[in-house]
Amino acid sequence: MGYLAIDIGGTFIKYAIVSSKYKIEKFWKVSSNHSIDISLFDYMFGQIPETIEFTGIGISVPGIVDDSGTVQSKSSTVLEELFQKNICQIFKQKFHVPVSVINDGNAAGLYECCFGYAREYKHCVCLVIGTGIGGCLCYNGKILSGKNNSAGEFHLIPYYDTKENKVYYIGDKCKIKALEQKYFSMTGKSASSYEIFMLLKKSDSVARIVINEWISDLTILLLTITTIYNPEIICIGGAISANKEFMDILTHSYKEQVKTHFKRIFNVSAQITCCSEFGNNNLLGAIIQLTN
Repeated sequence: MGYLAIDIGGTFIKYAIVSSKYKIEKFWKVSSNHSIDISLFDYMFGQIPETIEFTGIGISVPGIVDDSGTVQSKSSTVLEELFQKNICQIFKQKFHVPVSVINDGNAAGLYECCFGYAREYKHCVCLVIGTGIGGCLCYNGKILSGKNNSAGEFHLIPYYDTKENKVYYIGDKCKIKALEQKYFSMTGKSASSYEIFMLLKKSDSVARIVINEWISDLTILLLTITTIYNPEIICIGGAISANKEFMDILTHSYKEQVKTHFKRIFNVSAQITCCSEFGNNNLLGAIIQLTN
């Protein structure tokens, strides 16, 4: 009998049955949007077949999570019910098995440090690009959680926009929706990030412009992280990390900017790679948190 992993995201809620060797044996996902006539928790419970058996539940959520399993920060409006709720207690009362809750960026980083591409490095950062920007700092295979478990909230890094003379969260510039909004503002047409990168392959000029602007913002975030921690490796997570063209463009942009930004400092640069399990690190990391 395995464990039930749940990754609660702003776009999708993912589920998996994970073995004791941290292999996904069954996977399914549903939209995070649900009827206003049902609570988010009842909606999530309803997606778990009664025929499935598990010995514990590991849950990955966006935002800051305290040691009791209570979410201490707000994320997307779709998930507003999570705020200040003790997720551990709610799921224990429903399923009567051990439950643990971990921040989604920490979950992704935990898997990378233990079993992924970062396992051979001492200083590692995981950066998850999705509905928001998540992440974590790792040292010697351990998550650096910081005061109140709030370290690694890269989304909140301030970003000054000279065009608008306004300070933003850098995560609002770097999230997937920012790319899609850039394309819509220039064309009046809705397109997913996947579709925009497909248009780039067809030499679409607008796609090239918005992708380059978005990559520039992501590069600033990577340079900021490098300045603060100087990790040996930065693992990029989220579904888009499976897009080789995206990873190639981002890596090239980062390497070029490092030459200028750190030209007076020796050996300040990180290897950029995708997460080893792409969008499933959160699920697997949640089970590592549960079982250790």
